[in-house]
Amino acid sequence: MFKRTIAILALTAGSAQAHSGHGAASEAHWLSQGDHIAVVILSAIALNLGVQLVFRRIKALRHRET
Repeated sequence: MFKRTIAILALTAGSAQAHSGHGAASEAHWLSQGDHIAVVILSAIALNLGVQLVFRRIKALRHRET
């Protein structure tokens, strides 16, 4: 699931960056365009899956030590 999400994110990020208006001054712009919202959501999913993976590995290592 993580690899698929990263692949989809990589494919959609280009369309979100294809036009001007990005930067710290226009953060609300990311929530006003459909392609930008998709990138934000996919980034959140990818981050969540990555954090879950790290915690699972830490838990498995702790379990292995005991």
